Amino acid sequence: MKKYELLADKWAMAKSGQKILIGSTKELTHKGFSEYMREITQYGAEMGIRFSVNPKTGR
Repeated sequence: MKKYELLADKWAMAKSGQKILIGSTKELTHKGFSEYMREITQYGAEMGIRFSVNPKTGR
């Protein structure tokens, strides 16, 4: 019996509700890495961190 449910490609959810890191970012698919970055940005924003665009690319 698994102790976690797979989320995206990097994270799993423990039965306790806690996220568990299960892999390396270099192993993520494009979609998985996009989801990972979205979660980081969302978590940072909840903590009051403001992210800006890359001045070299304008993105």
